[in-house]
Amino acid sequence: LKMLAQVDWIRIRQLSYVTAHPPLNWQEELTETERLMVQVLKETGGVLDHFDWRRRCMALGVKRSTFQVYEGNSALFVRLAQGIWCLRGVEFDPHRMAQARQKNAERRLNQALVLSARHLAMLPTPAPTGSGEKLLQLYQVTASAFRNYCATFARLKHLPVGTRFRVILDSKVLGQVGLTDDQRLRGLIPHLKRAGVQAGEAFLAQFDLTELEVRLVRLPDESEEPS
Repeated sequence: LKMLAQVDWIRIRQLSYVTAHPPLNWQEELTETERLMVQVLKETGGVLDHFDWRRRCMALGVKRSTFQVYEGNSALFVRLAQGIWCLRGVEFDPHRMAQARQKNAERRLNQALVLSARHLAMLPTPAPTGSGEKLLQLYQVTASAFRNYCATFARLKHLPVGTRFRVILDSKVLGQVGLTDDQRLRGLIPHLKRAGVQAGEAFLAQFDLTELEVRLVRLPDESEEPS
C-alpha cells in the first residue's frame, strides 16, 4: 500500500480499498466481451446465476466458449457460491443473492434430470444410478477444471484411493487415470485436452467397477438450459 500511495493517480480508501483518480471509464477500458458481461451484471443488480448470465450475454453476441473463458479467468468477476457470480467491488442486495442461489439450484437439478432422461439410451449397456457394479454421473468440463487440472466425481467417494480406471471416449481408449483422496481423477483433464475436448462440453460418465473403466458419452451442445 505504501508503494501504491506514491502513485499520483491512485487513491487508497479505508486503508485497503484502492481506486483510480480520476475514475477509469470501464466502457472504454474493457474488451468488448468483458464490457458486455459487466453490462449484463450491472443491469441486473450486480449478481446473477450462471445460466441467466450466460443466456443474457449470448443474446448480445458473446460466444458460449468465450463466455466460459472470461467467466473463470477475468479478475472482474467473483464467484460467490457454486454457479453464482457478481462484479468485484460492487455492492448488491442480499435478497438478490438468495434469489440467484435458489434459481441456480432449481435449474441445475432440472438440467440433470432432463439430460439423464434424454441421453440414458445413448449408453452401450443399461447402468443403475445408485448401488451395484456400475455408477452413472453427469460431468461438465468447466473452465476452472481445465485451468486447475481437476476432475471431481463425488460418486466415487467410497472407492479406495489409487483405484485406476481405463478412460474410453467415443469408443477410443484414452489412457489410465487414478483416483485421489478428494474424489478427483488424476490425469483425466490432460487426456480430454489431447482428445480435443473444450471447456463447457458435457458427458455422461459410466463407471464400470468390475472392469475398472469409465466410458464418457459426449452430450449434444446445448446453449440454453433445458425447459
